[in-house]
Amino acid sequence: MGQYNKHIVKAIQVLLDNFIIYNKFFDVRNNLTYEQMYVLMQWEDGVTLTDFLSDYGYSRSAGIQIVDKLIENKYLKKEVCKDDKRMKSICRTDLGLAYSNKIKKHYDIEVERLLSELTINDEKGILKFLTRINNKVNL
Repeated sequence: MGQYNKHIVKAIQVLLDNFIIYNKFFDVRNNLTYEQMYVLMQWEDGVTLTDFLSDYGYSRSAGIQIVDKLIENKYLKKEVCKDDKRMKSICRTDLGLAYSNKIKKHYDIEVERLLSELTINDEKGILKFLTRINNKVNL
């Protein structure tokens, strides 16, 4: 273990706390959890529940809970599939699309603000670090 690992772990915990617990960077949450917001932001209209579960790796019960909450809040709606009338696809409502765009815009602004003061060497170091972590996570 490297000599800075303890400091890196602490810095990552503080960053996640700021995002998730203290909501310092993201004040457009409404009544959704961060997980629900992320799903809404990444949602591809017209997918089935099965496709969603497969793409995101959620268990059936966890995925249904997220989708049901988004439907309950009128961000998503179920429609009969055009290709197979026995199946239902899930699409964003106008409210869901507007809120998804708002989340993306706010996210882009905040990330740009956070990264704007980095030097080129900072950027390279962070990119190298995140790439290594992503490669290990995706094994």
